[in-house]
Amino acid sequence: MIKKILMGLGIAVLVLVAVAAVGVFLARQGERLDASSKAYANRTIPLIVSAWSEQALVQNAPELLHAASKPDFDRYFAAFAKLGPLVHYDGAKGQSNITVLAGKGRIVTADYVAHAKFAHGSAEIDLGLIREQGHWKIDAFRVNSPSLL
Repeated sequence: MIKKILMGLGIAVLVLVAVAAVGVFLARQGERLDASSKAYANRTIPLIVSAWSEQALVQNAPELLHAASKPDFDRYFAAFAKLGPLVHYDGAKGQSNITVLAGKGRIVTADYVAHAKFAHGSAEIDLGLIREQGHWKIDAFRVNSPSLL
């Protein structure tokens, strides 16, 4: 009887140690993903919005071209350009997310919001990222500004 109790306790301790190890691993991995996704966002957002470069967006988000037509892109960037050149960028705030789906495996995404001031108004830039083959790519890009209404 005591042998069974000790064996059960031993298994329970092993399970707890394994769960703790996985938790520490995921926390450290999450910190690295947060740091790399934030660095990517803070490098890429100013690259796109400083002169409203459609090309910079497409280079970092080739899949977006499939979701929107070239005339749509041209129209959006013509509207964004009304804000003028970038005057001040406050930096991106957000975090990465790890999701595990049956049949798809691990999906790593990140969501960021950045505030920026332009020559003709302010804007909030929403950036969605996805990590594929070890690299971040833009999955969503939105510009919200009362100056564009």
